[in-house]
Amino acid sequence: MRFTVELINNSSDLLPGIKLGYRILDFCHITVSFSATLDLLAQKGEGGNGVRRAIPVWNESVYSPEVISVIGPLYSTHTISVAPYFMAQLIPMVNPSSSSVQLSAKSRFPSFFRTIPSDKNQVKAIVHLLKTFHWNWVAFLGEDDDYSYDAFEVFLEEIRETEICLAYQSTITDKPAKIIKELSLQRIKVVVVVAMTSKIDRFLEKAAKELGNDTVWIASEAWSMDTSRLRNLATVKVGTVLGVTLQSLKEMKGLKDFILSGRAVSDCTQEELGCNQLCPDCEAIRREVVVNQEQIYDYGIYAAIYAVAHALHDTLDCSHGHCSSNITVEPYMITAALKKVKFQLHNQTIQFDQNGDPPALYSIVYWNWATSQPDIIGSYNAKQNPSFQINATLITWFDGSNEAPILQCSSSCPPGSKRVLVGLQACCYKCQSCPSGTYINSTRDPYKCVACQENEWSANSSTSCIQRSEKFQDFSSPFAIIIMLLFCSVLLKSIAITALFLYHGNTPVVKSAGGWLCVFMLVCLTLSSVSALLNMVRPSLVVCSLRYPIFIVCFGSVLSCLTVRSFQIILIFKMAARLPRLHNACVSYGGQWVVVTTCTCSLLFLCIIWLSVGGPEPIKTPKQSEYVLNCSFGIIPVFVLVCLVLVLLTIVCFLCAYMGIGLPKNYNEGRSITFSLLLCILTWIALLTVYMMRLQEYYHAITTCAILISIYAILIGYFLPKCYIIILKPECNTVAHFQTSIQNYTLQGRP
Repeated sequence: MRFTVELINNSSDLLPGIKLGYRILDFCHITVSFSATLDLLAQKGEGGNGVRRAIPVWNESVYSPEVISVIGPLYSTHTISVAPYFMAQLIPMVNPSSSSVQLSAKSRFPSFFRTIPSDKNQVKAIVHLLKTFHWNWVAFLGEDDDYSYDAFEVFLEEIRETEICLAYQSTITDKPAKIIKELSLQRIKVVVVVAMTSKIDRFLEKAAKELGNDTVWIASEAWSMDTSRLRNLATVKVGTVLGVTLQSLKEMKGLKDFILSGRAVSDCTQEELGCNQLCPDCEAIRREVVVNQEQIYDYGIYAAIYAVAHALHDTLDCSHGHCSSNITVEPYMITAALKKVKFQLHNQTIQFDQNGDPPALYSIVYWNWATSQPDIIGSYNAKQNPSFQINATLITWFDGSNEAPILQCSSSCPPGSKRVLVGLQACCYKCQSCPSGTYINSTRDPYKCVACQENEWSANSSTSCIQRSEKFQDFSSPFAIIIMLLFCSVLLKSIAITALFLYHGNTPVVKSAGGWLCVFMLVCLTLSSVSALLNMVRPSLVVCSLRYPIFIVCFGSVLSCLTVRSFQIILIFKMAARLPRLHNACVSYGGQWVVVTTCTCSLLFLCIIWLSVGGPEPIKTPKQSEYVLNCSFGIIPVFVLVCLVLVLLTIVCFLCAYMGIGLPKNYNEGRSITFSLLLCILTWIALLTVYMMRLQEYYHAITTCAILISIYAILIGYFLPKCYIIILKPECNTVAHFQTSIQNYTLQGRP
């Protein structure tokens, strides 16, 4: 302080012709040092010669204190205690070291200014440091004072919206063993220490012995640049020490020489021992010790006094090379001027915001055990858009590497996994993969798997959903190509068999097979195969309305033809003598066509009712990343009724065919029809099983195969033997051969 005042008094630019005076009082303890405050508040001109100055009782007379500004005190708690006395008279306090957040409240401290930023900015820098290295399991240690309490409150506020968890909090003045035990039990490896106490050394030494050297300590500006403490702890492996400090001059030029050139009390005159205390009573402390003291707040004191000087310069209107002598300076005038003051001091801008705080500029430091010096490795500028920079490659961590350690309660979950809390702290959790159909947005909510929308899908452990694609057996797939080939085969076989039967229409084989009834069956089988072809077309209302009804009506007509044909043969060989009228009616009045037409029209009528009430519609069945497009069955009761009619027709046909197994060889179509129907029944049972098992991805393909198998069963089982005889055994396709077979059957049937 003396050094700065002398620089200003010797300056010709700042306060020309004006000399600053000062009083330095030792604020050693809050309870016994109020006398220093009262001395500074005393009426100007009162006291002297050892007489105690007095503070007048409030009256209408003008009160003019002895001082126009106060620098200090050192600690926040002391400042908060005495500041209200100066605030009452708007006596400006310009503080170089009290960084409590409370002091920014202008309603309580209207004439308070400081050259050290608020702890709010320091804590923000610490939180930025934690976030940079993704450390989220942190302890906070402080002292029993406003400096630590305020920093702690700001720390809680700053980490509220982050992933940082406060695992433990205590005061460093407590028993070290208790704190160290908690740090060990909770596996805390990052400890923030915001304190000014001298007990830090002993605590860190004991912590190093108990916890090892794998702990990161984050120091506040109060001790981060304490080189003497760094040297004392260099032999103790306490881990890695990082911290924040004020950006200021590393060394005040000329201050060292000023201290070393100071005079002892015995060398001073009585006048020099007066106002400006040129010879303070410091003989108990050697000047070399003072020079080697940590100069944390030197620049802050330097800037504070210069700020008061510039405010006084503006108040006295000293801009013209001389100061006005007609202005009586009062403290409130200096307070008003300090609010507007702005000047450059060693390339740094000195000014105060609306809260009386200076620009917040911090450096990030790292205790380099190799050099026993704190290294500057980064910076933090708390502007409207804060900037935090750090060069982590300059750090040698406690394990000897240059890679930052992962110090968390729980490691980050892999992508697509949610957090499941273990205990009460959000930082302690286990990871659980999100199931298919859900995803997780870790930035929004890392604890919840969100269900995908209906038209979306996701695999296990997904961080987003994808749009479902539509899947159906189009004509480009290999399966569709096979179906197309089979359809063409059915079409060609039907045409070939029809042509063969028409060409040999008068032969016994064709007549015994049904004649024109066979042609009708072949046409119906061909139309039935169209249903399989429609399975390859993208489902729509028209396609679904045709796919199932076409097969039901056409294949039902084929079954009715087989039923009629089987019954006719049984009637001729087994019932003609017993039921002659029924035999004559069937033969004379075209009974077979009546039955076939009735069955076909009945099925067609039921299908029309089915489509009218609620027929098949296109549906989308979600299957992982796809929608399987298919056709529904419409109104289930109506669909079941149609199917029951078809099933009943199949059973009747099967029974009639089975009854005709023992007929003459040339008329023994029961075996082929029974085989064909048995194959159809087994196929549709398999289809029903797939449907009941809800294997939707196979239902479409099996339905198509079932349709084609049923068609091929009739073609191969019923028509192929007839073609074989017509083409390869024409000798069996004669009237004589058929009559011989009938005679042999008749002779075998006699007793």
